[in-house]
Amino acid sequence: MLERWEIALSAIRSGIILAPATTLVTSKDIEYRCTLSRASVFVGDRASVGKFLKVRSRCPMVKTVIQVEGVPWKNAISLNASLESIEDNSTFVAAKQRWNVPALIYFTSGTSGPPKMVQHNQISFPLGQSTFLKTFHFIC
Repeated sequence: MLERWEIALSAIRSGIILAPATTLVTSKDIEYRCTLSRASVFVGDRASVGKFLKVRSRCPMVKTVIQVEGVPWKNAISLNASLESIEDNSTFVAAKQRWNVPALIYFTSGTSGPPKMVQHNQISFPLGQSTFLKTFHFIC
């Protein structure tokens, strides 16, 4: 679970827009979300990367696949191996973000039609979390 939080924080501080999903999404759900959001990176555990690989050929915008745990699938990058290759003296400079820059995209449940994207910016997401922090679980 720690890796997911590290990815989320790093992405938001770098200006990368996240579109988290539960581990229950199917390959079809993943394809729909990657296509609609025009995602260029897919990050997941071994099971979710396996689901993504079934539809990868229909997600041409996705150029990079990062696997958080387990032995990586062919053509997936191991997050842990990548982190270990970072030099000890490396530094990071966060992107300066305006408050209204997108940070997250959630997909609605799709109970009354196809799921729709709901965008949160650099303020709306943290403000919501400050109120509901004890009940929130981040799964990507």
